[in-house]
This record gives sequence, structure tokens and C-alpha cells, in this order.
Amino acid sequence: LDSADEDRDRKLAEHVAYVHMHGKHPELSTEPYPPQLMRRYISLCKQKEPFVPESLINTIVTQYLVMRREGIKNGGKMDARGARKGFCTPRALLSILRFAQAVARLKLRDEVTHADVAEAVRLREMSKMAATKKDSGDRRGDDEGPMSGVFTLIKAFSNSRSTSTVDMEELKNYVTMRNYTEQDLEDTLEAYQQLDVLQVNQNRSQVTIVG
Repeated sequence: LDSADEDRDRKLAEHVAYVHMHGKHPELSTEPYPPQLMRRYISLCKQKEPFVPESLINTIVTQYLVMRREGIKNGGKMDARGARKGFCTPRALLSILRFAQAVARLKLRDEVTHADVAEAVRLREMSKMAATKKDSGDRRGDDEGPMSGVFTLIKAFSNSRSTSTVDMEELKNYVTMRNYTEQDLEDTLEAYQQLDVLQVNQNRSQVTIVG
């Protein structure tokens, strides 16, 4: 959806004005991929038809049940448009499968993986947040749980340390300083452990991103 963002809108307006005045796009800070390469890549992606292995069925079903439980927790509340907040129907299963297959296709794989399912869930949450986000500027949104945002922070924190295993207390401080709660983190860890994307050690002192 085309939502208002002052910085992005300014950059877009400046770009359009530059092209209109000079008849060409401004100098880029990075070198774009050649069109021939992109066409070849897209052609290869279209040839892929990733299948969902039987080993992932339980993971997908479990994630669907988590989403249903989150919808029930919202108590059938209505948003400003009259739609039920967080309501999850069986069609959500289909969206997860399609998203996961699309992610696998982009990576030129023949088989969907746990990581593809996790990314599918994140994309679904983010798309719903973008569709229902209010004008208050709340980065977490109101109609979906914060798990997607917290998981994104976990990955960013891990990347900043150049390691797949991070200290739980440091991660907790990192997350809570960005407008999330410790309960948000715990809920995210539980959900993504069920997807085999995150692992927490026995004494809960470390978190590891799998794969």
C-alpha cells in the first residue's frame, strides 16, 4: 500500500524532478545489475516449482495454530474499518504455503525449507501490519503481534555481532530499548523455536539463529 513517509516521499519527488529537468536519472551510489542478468534470473525462478516436504507439515500446522491463538486473544475486536483484528482463517494456511514456495523459488530451490516458512510467516505479518497500520506512527502496528518486528531485531542484532549465537541479556536489552517488551521477546522465541528457526539453550543464556 502507498502509505505516507516524509523521507521516502521527499526522495521520490527529488528523483522525479531531477529526471524531468535533466532527462536522465541522477548518478547512483551503487552499480545496478544488468538487465540481461535480471531477465536470466527471473527466467530461472519461473522454472522452479518448489514442493513442501512432509517433514514441514507439522511446522506449518503448528504455526497456523499459533496464529489462530493470537486471533482468539484479540477477542474479536474491531479495527477502524470494521474488520476483526488479527482474525485468522484457514486461508492463512494457503498464504503461508504460497509465500514459502515463492521464497524458495527466489533462492532457486526445488524444496521448501524451515527458513522459507519462517520468512513466509514474517512476510504475512508485515503485509497485514502495513494494511492495517494507523496514522499514529506506531511502528509495531495494532492488529498483529510484534513477533515479526522482534524477529527482525534478533537478526539485525546477530548480524551486528557477526555471529549466529547471541547473549540473551544483551539481546533483551537491545529489543526492549526499541519499544518492545520482554514478553514480546519471549513470545517470539517460543514461536520461532517451533519453526526450528531459533534455538535457546537450556539455561536460557543464549539464542541461536538456525541455518
